[in-house]
Amino acid sequence: VTHLMENGIEQVNAAILYHAEAEWSGRAYMLMQKPAKVLYDAQLNYDFLPIDAIMEQAQVKNGALCIEKMAYPVLIIPYSAWLPADFLNRLTALEAEGLRLVFVDGRPEGYQGGKTVPLTGLPCFVRSLGTASVTLSKPFPQLRACHVKRGEADVFMVTNESMSAPFDGEISLSVTGDGVQVDLLLDEISRITGGRIHLRLECGQSTLLVFGEPIEN
Repeated sequence: VTHLMENGIEQVNAAILYHAEAEWSGRAYMLMQKPAKVLYDAQLNYDFLPIDAIMEQAQVKNGALCIEKMAYPVLIIPYSAWLPADFLNRLTALEAEGLRLVFVDGRPEGYQGGKTVPLTGLPCFVRSLGTASVTLSKPFPQLRACHVKRGEADVFMVTNESMSAPFDGEISLSVTGDGVQVDLLLDEISRITGGRIHLRLECGQSTLLVFGEPIEN
């Protein structure tokens, strides 16, 4: 499994600001885990970013926040009553370059930019950006999905983390064309076509979906 995922670039749907400075301020703030959880349960992936990384490394390309090889379609800031003035100035500059910026449940004191989104509406907003790798036909919060690009290949790892219910349903993928499904429980490989496919995963079961790179059986 690891050789299919290594040396690739994970396709992440959002960056979430690490809440350290907000916590140290002594003012009201939201833990970063809260937006992370609602995205996680909606099959939307994210990275946590500290303020230093955004201050020192961030660039904006096509509306995305870019740091090294990663491109984040949106920067999400959990509610913070206060954030450092130099960081807010940096956000203003990044917004002027086209950054998509979202504040969860409200903006910090003294900042007027960005968009405010309620915590419960965050998954819907992130999906509206059109960057989701996996979409389910019906909700299943304990289904996890990771999407990695390796050159021209797309590799999805899908896992049912539920210990009480199998997953049996349709999923839509962000890729089309022919690929293969690798059943990690039965050690079987089968041909599939991207777009919309049917999956059944028992409790704790994972599968790989690979497009653009042949696998020898």
